[in-house]
Amino acid sequence: MWWLLWPAVAAVALLLAGTLLGRLLPRRHTALAGRHVLVTGGSSGIGRSLAVLCAKQGAHVTIVARDEARLEETKREIQAAVEGARVQCLSLDVAKDAAAVRDAIFRAEQELGPLYFVACCAGFALAQRCEEMPIATHRRLMEVNYFGVLNVLHAAVPGLKARREGRIAVVTSLGGVVGLWGFTGYCASKYALVGLSHTLLQELKPYGVGVTLCYPPDTDTPGFEQENRTKPEETRLICETAGLFPPEKVAQKLLDDVMAGTINSTVGTEGMLMTTVGLGMGPVGSAGQLAREVLLMPVFRLVVAFFHRSWDGIVRDCMRKRDESKKSE
Repeated sequence: MWWLLWPAVAAVALLLAGTLLGRLLPRRHTALAGRHVLVTGGSSGIGRSLAVLCAKQGAHVTIVARDEARLEETKREIQAAVEGARVQCLSLDVAKDAAAVRDAIFRAEQELGPLYFVACCAGFALAQRCEEMPIATHRRLMEVNYFGVLNVLHAAVPGLKARREGRIAVVTSLGGVVGLWGFTGYCASKYALVGLSHTLLQELKPYGVGVTLCYPPDTDTPGFEQENRTKPEETRLICETAGLFPPEKVAQKLLDDVMAGTINSTVGTEGMLMTTVGLGMGPVGSAGQLAREVLLMPVFRLVVAFFHRSWDGIVRDCMRKRDESKKSE
């Protein structure tokens, strides 16, 4: 019956080998000094923090967003933090016009050189029951969160492939691996980004272009503050279980993972757990990652089942409170 143990033995061997290789071999870090980095959603939140970090590493930075005043404010912040930093602003809605996005990226490369790192951080969240959210809002979530990324990558990928080098970061969400009450439109758009990025990763791997997906939990940004103003109680209580993280921490982890060639970038224990279970068919970045997933998947799957049970309890409690309130009226 010893042969029944071979999967566990193989998994342990993979884990040990991955850990050993990770310690012995240098990580695939690439210097950003003198490279051109483009960050969408670069005027606030994770995008803003990431742009500052890249400039501190010597990168030439293009920040893209709609609000010109906030772009200029971010530009001044970068130049104050990094003497001599080369920064340019592009006031642009990346979700609306693919041709305009392509033209803007062409102009950006004319100014600061060919792109090396493209970070797609633009997006927004809105929570509401599926049938209560207008179809136009569902469509806008998909336009901004999905097509706002696709338009940028559609314009940038040919140059990265031609130069056979580069990095892409796509900020999705933990809502891109698990459905959350009230987030039908948002989760759908973030799930779409995971499919896009995993497929693009396969297409770009032979050209030496890496793709990293960022799965941030709730992050303390202006967008999150705006989102909370109309967030239903069920959604708020479910999301609070994962905690709130500063954008600087998320951006630093993302940049480290991008430059190390890591596929999935998470912050916090719940992020690692949820992406491990939710991305069971996802690409494997290392032997260590594979071994961890093989060994821990049964335990993680059990923990996630308890998450769902807790979330269902929150929804039932909120429903009961509303029903009691209606009766008292």
